Amino acid sequence: MTDKVQYEFHGMDPSEWTENFLEDELSALLSMAPRDAHLKFKVERFGDGIEGKLIIYSKAGAFIVEDKAGDITALTKVLKKKMKTKLHKWKESHEPHHHRAG
Repeated sequence: MTDKVQYEFHGMDPSEWTENFLEDELSALLSMAPRDAHLKFKVERFGDGIEGKLIIYSKAGAFIVEDKAGDITALTKVLKKKMKTKLHKWKESHEPHHHRAG
């Protein structure tokens, strides 16, 4: 487990498969983030589902997404998609403005 990715689980105990899945998914996400970034993934069980918050901290600022889902796989995928959108917008606003397809 990289020290740039931290997890917090409340009301659940992730399996080894889940931990490996998260490490793969979140490491890929971190590679898109600012170079100095580190990531925190908080997951909490509620009723028959789970809610999560994904936070990427960096000198460029904090990127935060939240959602709820029925299981950790679905939650991770929706949070990853939301975070990719935020990171893409950040990259677009910080890259030199060369021609844009449109």
